[in-house]
Amino acid sequence: RLRPEEAPYLNNLGLALTSLDRPEEALPVLRRAVELAREFADAHYNLAVALQRTGHGQEAEAEFAAAGRRP
Repeated sequence: RLRPEEAPYLNNLGLALTSLDRPEEALPVLRRAVELAREFADAHYNLAVALQRTGHGQEAEAEFAAAGRRP
């Protein structure tokens, strides 16, 4: 069952958008996932990747740190 206002759903959608070379569209989706679940490391990581791909390196570094891992 789809639950569009749950962090795992939003994380997967953001990951798919980034994978489809649409990281700008992924950013608000992944930001919402992180907002809903602050401890969700995968969402932080995927947000960091999208940020990096859109030229937001400093913000990406903070999200990689929040995720506890680097690419």
